[in-house]
Amino acid sequence: MSPDQCRAARELLRWTRRELADAATVPLWVIAAFEDGRDILPHYEIEICEALEAVGIEFLAEVESDQFKPAGMTYSPIRKETLAPLSIVNGANLVWVVFQQHPARRRN
Repeated sequence: MSPDQCRAARELLRWTRRELADAATVPLWVIAAFEDGRDILPHYEIEICEALEAVGIEFLAEVESDQFKPAGMTYSPIRKETLAPLSIVNGANLVWVVFQQHPARRRN
């Protein structure tokens, strides 16, 4: 997740930095520092990413010279625990993880 992806995801959800900090259980200054492009401890970045993914944000990455680079994000209000991995597709320099809704946890 890049700082730009984090900011875009937060804005898409209409969350303030405080709301994201609370959801990720990190100090407010961590969100500000990360979105402003400063380095933060890796465990803070993981907490932020997991908080956003828990509400349906999915971060996309591009493969360039055998390196993953941020390439955007998607949003679906379906909670991640209702999804099960189906396959990983590599095409057009993008890696997509395709999910199917877990049969035992389908929403009506």
